[in-house]
Amino acid sequence: MTETQAPSGVMIQRVVKQYGETYALKDVSLDIPAGSFTTLLGPSGSGKTTLLMSIAGFTRPDAGRILANGRDIIAMPPEKREFGMVFQGYALFPHLTVAGNVAFALKLRRRPRAEVQERVKRALDLVQLGHLADRYPRQLSGGQQQRVALARALVFEPQVLLLDEPLSALDKSLRADLQWELKALHARLGLTFVYVTHDQEEALSMSDQIAIIRGGEVVQSGAPSALYERPKTHFIASFLGRSNYVEGRVSGRNGTPAVVAGPHVLDLPPGADIPAEGNPVILAIRPEKIAVTVDSGSGPGLPGCLTAWSYLGASVTCRVATDLGEFHVQLPTWQAAFEPREGQALRLHWPPDAGCIVRDDR
Repeated sequence: MTETQAPSGVMIQRVVKQYGETYALKDVSLDIPAGSFTTLLGPSGSGKTTLLMSIAGFTRPDAGRILANGRDIIAMPPEKREFGMVFQGYALFPHLTVAGNVAFALKLRRRPRAEVQERVKRALDLVQLGHLADRYPRQLSGGQQQRVALARALVFEPQVLLLDEPLSALDKSLRADLQWELKALHARLGLTFVYVTHDQEEALSMSDQIAIIRGGEVVQSGAPSALYERPKTHFIASFLGRSNYVEGRVSGRNGTPAVVAGPHVLDLPPGADIPAEGNPVILAIRPEKIAVTVDSGSGPGLPGCLTAWSYLGASVTCRVATDLGEFHVQLPTWQAAFEPREGQALRLHWPPDAGCIVRDDR
């Protein structure tokens, strides 16, 4: 919990967890660098919480290794790992005060009274709850209870902090505030955070590294911007936000690479891993990377018709019907180039590097 404390890295090597015929984790390998904010992201039932519980020691994998600072901890009980844990449901003791809840782990370790008092004070100050030390959980808001749970996990100065969807029970505005606070706390302490969520925006905004889990497997990991801008598969592109898809065949493999889709020939992104000429290909384009002009009857761009639109304050989302299917376009409302009107004839434009080739894993 001090700024000078050395964090621990965690390395997961070919971890398997099976329940009957079902694999909760299927040969999972992941490097969690020391001091990183790594998020395990995936839909419900994907295996992300099983992986977190395996790191914590509450679930014993059937195969593989989990290393902390190079030491295999897979046979080590949870209390010996000295990892902090923050649960979704807070798990506070209702009969103990805020200070009593935070002190609980230290008293179990039989720490001296003066040390307990000092550490509890430091932990509560860290989460800005020092003035509420004598209150009981029932007297606190949801956000304050979550801060108590966080202080309790930090009070014994763990090298790794594990967080299992800690903000999911909070309302949207409070959740956004605590996201900022958690990110600032991570930057201040420099601990290794391993965070589980199914919320894509939360993962993108908070993390240094995201591991996307599907069906018990890590399907792609990396920096948030890399996963959002260059997803490897159709699933990842769809899971990390909306995308538009153009399906066709590669043309001009030895010249300017393009995809032929119906009557249209669209440039493929330069430097991409492009299949051989004639092979099928899927091009994904994010809605905010598409520009729109009012159709004057001819000219460049993909022609379409505005079928619906939704005002979102800072932006407007448009649905545009084209002969390549329906496109979603997100445009800033400030100084917009045109006023949306249902039935309006439009043309869609995007540069070649706005698209990304994705593998079909639907």
